[in-house]
Amino acid sequence: MTTEIFFDRTASESRPELDSGSDPGDSDPSEAAIAAIREEGERIKRHETEQLLRELGATEDSADERRAIEALADAIVERLLAVPIASLRGATVDDRAIETAIELFDPAFETEGGRARTDDGERVDAPEVSNGD
Repeated sequence: MTTEIFFDRTASESRPELDSGSDPGDSDPSEAAIAAIREEGERIKRHETEQLLRELGATEDSADERRAIEALADAIVERLLAVPIASLRGATVDDRAIETAIELFDPAFETEGGRARTDDGERVDAPEVSNGD
């Protein structure tokens, strides 16, 4: 089974405890990459959690089970993202770590030429990352 991961570039819910406190449009590209990675982790976590709860036939009466599943999913996402986020915290604009992280977490994103592809292959303008010049 092959899974493709694409960043959800639409407005999405965010959890304050996972929010980096930065807007992806901020001038610090490492913080923008961290925010995007966390958003993608949250999107995947929500999707998989809801799918599992549906498969288990969870109802409003199973709030304890829902909380346990969500806590487990939170812990998994946090552990998986801890090292990449720590690496990005010290990255500079010239550092290849930012570009590598974007490529790893969004294989459809093309950094050269500021272009990206949607899931169906359509090219769109990608957000520009300022290097502070």
